[in-house]
Amino acid sequence: MAAIPHPSLGTPEEVFENNVAATFNVLAQAGQRGIRRAVIASSINAFGVPMNLNPVVPAYYPLDEEVQSDIADAYSLSKSVD
Repeated sequence: MAAIPHPSLGTPEEVFENNVAATFNVLAQAGQRGIRRAVIASSINAFGVPMNLNPVVPAYYPLDEEVQSDIADAYSLSKSVD
């Protein structure tokens, strides 16, 4: 999951770069070893909840990858990019 699990545990740049690079490295190493499938998991933060400074209410339930996002922090952005 996240290498840095909360936006307060580093600068925005550290949180984003570390988390995205960690996912990339895992997938790159898997590919080099011939692993053809991987599952990337995330949390509700991938669309900007619950760490958003604005009140964000999902447009519908159950959530899926098409839900509209409102990302306001580096941690949530790293989850969305992954």
